[in-house]
Amino acid sequence: MDDPELVSVYGNLNLPVGSASRPLVSLLLIAYNQERYVRAAIEGAFAQEYSPLEIILSDDCSPDRTFAIMEEMAREYRGEHKVLLVEHAKNLGLIGHVNDLLERASGEILVLAAGDDISLPNRVGSLVRRFAADSTAKLIHSNAVEIDKEGRVGAIQRPPATTEYVDPEALAASGSIYIGATGAFKRELFETFGP
Repeated sequence: MDDPELVSVYGNLNLPVGSASRPLVSLLLIAYNQERYVRAAIEGAFAQEYSPLEIILSDDCSPDRTFAIMEEMAREYRGEHKVLLVEHAKNLGLIGHVNDLLERASGEILVLAAGDDISLPNRVGSLVRRFAADSTAKLIHSNAVEIDKEGRVGAIQRPPATTEYVDPEALAASGSIYIGATGAFKRELFETFGP
């Protein structure tokens, strides 16, 4: 964990813990060197209609202005969500960064987003409803709309659907079965398998 001075809290400091019908969700927005896109990603996180929501904005020691933008937006945030701002003193790399935030997160459901992922306002609410509809689900994801570097909307990226058995080794190597930019999972998945 980082020095506690590198973590700041903004927004709703009295966020309710949640209930069976409205669980606490943590949206983890991880960034590294994404100053060009991170503002739109944060705006998407702040616009979430679902509550109770904890948003963790975390920069992995970017050499650009990514953290400065995160800090400015967190400081100015006046919404209903709780916002934690994390600045890493050294670069942890993708997996180290995600694992650190999973340890910090309070939510029963964990939603991942990168500094170049823009979440629609209904993203978290839709994920929660989907988990509620299937109590056996531990990890879910959805379609994504591709956006190019200039902000032009492109094709809809759809995860492959199959009802047939897929070899776990082939699945792990495919790289295309899970769309990380739309993913969410229950805390119990992390607690079962660990970092």
